[in-house]
Parts: sequence; structure tokens; C-alpha cells
Amino acid sequence: MCIRDSLNFPLDEPLKPDFSVEGLFGDGASSLDEALGTAVGPLTGAWAVPDAAALRAVEALIAQGGVAVLAGEGTCETLAEAREVAAWAARWELPLLADPLSGLRAVDAPCVIDSYDNLFARDDCPLPRAIIRFGRWPLSKRAFNGLAAARPLQVVVDACETRDFNLMTDLYVPCAPLDLVRAMAAPAAGEPALSAAAPAATAPAPGDAQAAYLARWTALNDAERARITAAREAGDEFEGAYLSALLARVPVGSLLFSANSLSVRALDTFLLKPEAGAGDRPMAVLANRGQNGIDGVTSTAIGAAWAFPQATFVTGDLTFLHDLNALHLQRELLHAAPRPDGTVPSLTIVLLNNNGGGLFDMLPQQSEEPYFERLFLVPHDARFGHAAEAFAVPYRAVSRVADMVAAYDELSGTPGLSLIEVTVPLAGVKSRYAPYQG
Repeated sequence: MCIRDSLNFPLDEPLKPDFSVEGLFGDGASSLDEALGTAVGPLTGAWAVPDAAALRAVEALIAQGGVAVLAGEGTCETLAEAREVAAWAARWELPLLADPLSGLRAVDAPCVIDSYDNLFARDDCPLPRAIIRFGRWPLSKRAFNGLAAARPLQVVVDACETRDFNLMTDLYVPCAPLDLVRAMAAPAAGEPALSAAAPAATAPAPGDAQAAYLARWTALNDAERARITAAREAGDEFEGAYLSALLARVPVGSLLFSANSLSVRALDTFLLKPEAGAGDRPMAVLANRGQNGIDGVTSTAIGAAWAFPQATFVTGDLTFLHDLNALHLQRELLHAAPRPDGTVPSLTIVLLNNNGGGLFDMLPQQSEEPYFERLFLVPHDARFGHAAEAFAVPYRAVSRVADMVAAYDELSGTPGLSLIEVTVPLAGVKSRYAPYQG
């Protein structure tokens, strides 16, 4: 008997440290010690809970200005937590560079920077002097490369691990981001810093430099948001037009599950926080990331859908092919025992089919040589409608944004699985995205 299984390890890239970095192994004084002077005391190699020393270090960095929060997966789990983190950032005048999996893009707050990926491509990007990273590294490659080059001071706040293969961490605080948020008192000018002896004390005000720094991020973010929303009118051959239309219709309080690869990167661009004054828009956003993120992703989305009244799964064609037999769970959903509330899960699959690995057209591997198509683009000509029919999954094929919207409105909420296949071209992916991604 042969048993096939896979483990989804979230391995970082390129899987080894950058040995050219001076002081990689901690020789000499910490750059954080030098930045803080005698205000906090030596923190070289510190592994601190959110105690007085760690809190004073964070507060002192903010008081010097030029600090941003890099909010990745694991920052928030509920809308209430997202509101609490956003309110904390507003009090401390911190830009929240919000990954789509952070939970923060559900919140209508000026300090939430939802177009951070685009901003890191700009020459006038306000690179931080220091960052506070919540949870996992955001998925934006441009943000990672920009910060790796700039080498800001970095405080990592993560209950699990640093997940920092190039050892860029200056201070690691092993707690949940919300624990740090709740431990830091509201800033007030002239008051002493927070300490273990006086947990209710207020901390130093951020100062004009930090306020001006937040203002730069918010102004640039507003400009990028206007550019990204123009994708709604981009036409029927652009994936972003479909995704923008879909995101406007995903029900409040439902699950949006994204596949790996191009799907989650597109989500990083086109999933924007609510318009100013529109109020919060709660939505759970999940993705199956990691080295094996493509494996079993449809099955994972189906499992996650059990916890929500309604769910939507956005995927590309190659990812969908890797777990095509998950469609057999349609029978399990429709004929097995219902959920405790008596309902059957509903998962609408929106398949963006460009007939191959369109992501590689945007990566350094891109080439005009014949091998590129055979090894990277790998067009497959699969007929997904036949697969849907084989497993009795309701199916609609569309090639216009308006038809996708109509099909989604029709099928959304249908018990069990349903599939909407959107056909877009394989060639020209990079040029189609260029006007909206920096």
C-alpha cells in the first residue's frame, strides 16, 4: 500500500542567510543599542517578553520618528482585534503596512496602508528608519527587497518564531501582536515611559517627526489607491478587473480564501480597505502559503468553508489542477451530516484561467526562448467544465466582467461547491498588470 501525504512547511526564500552582511552573527554592539543610547540599556541578543525594557525600547524608537509597522499574517484574527490594532497605531502615529492576510484591510482607518506593495516600487517611498514587524513577513517581494536593502532597525513581535532567515532582527518580543498593543499605554507628552512598576503610566508622545512620517505614507497611499481602483474599468482581458468586481461583491462576514502564486499577489494589490467614511467591512481572508502552498489548496478551502456562512475561493488554473480531485467532496458536502446549525457549507470557486503559469511572465525567469513556455508557462488546455460535470458541480464559463458578476450573484450561497471559470489570455500578463502595480 502506498500512502501519499505532504507537509506544508512555510520555508523562507532563499533558505539561507546572506553571508555578505557585516555583523550577521551578532559580533559587536547592537545597532538598536546605538540608536537608543542609554535610554533603555543594552539589548544585544535580547529575547524579551513585553516587559518594561522591551516596551521602553519600542517607545523610544517611535519617539525618534521614521517608524512603520509591517503587519503580516498573524496580526489579527477578528474585526475587534483589527480595530484595536488600528486604534493603537493611530495613537502612536504609526503607518500600518497591511498584508492582505493581516486582517487589517477590513478596517476603515487612515493609518492602514493597503497599497504598501506599490509604494515600495516608487522612488519616493518613505523607507523606515525602524520597523515593528507583527507576525509573518508580508508576502510583498518588493517590500522585502526594499527593506533588506535599507536594513532598518527591526523589532519582531511574533508568538511563534522570528521567521527571519537573514537575521535582520534587532529585538525579538515573543508574544502576540495584540499583547504588545495592549501593554503600550496611550502616549502623552511629558509623562514617564511605561514600566513594570507602573503599568498604567502613559508613555512619551511620538513627536512631530513620527506624525510627519505617517502623513507621508497616507498621502502616497491615497494616490496609489486611486490608481488601483481604475482597474475596475480595465476591460475583460485583465484579471484585475474581474478581481476588483468580485471583491466588491464578496458578502460581509464571509470567507475569502486565496490560492498561492499569482492569486494571492493579485489580492495584495486589489484587496483594498473600505473607502474613507464607509465603515468597516469584516471579511476573513486566508491563503495556503508555504513551499507546498499549491498542494491540496482546494481541499483546504473547502475545510475552511465549514466555519463560515458563505465562502469564496479565488484560484489560478495550475493550482486548481493540482487538487482537481477535491471536487469529489461535493458529495460529502451535500449528503453528509450538516453543520450544527443545520446548514450546508457554500463555497463559490472563481477560477482565473490563463491556461498556464502566468506568474512566471512577471518573474526573472521570463525569457523569449522556446524552453520558457515548455518549462514555466506550461499551457495545458484543460477543460474544467468537464471536471465540474463529472462531480456534479454547478459550472459557469465567462469571458466578460459583467458575466462573472452575474454568475457570482447567481451561484453565491449555493449549497456545496460551485465553479465560475474566467478565461483570460496567457500572453501579456506583465504588461496588463504594469499600470496598477508600480
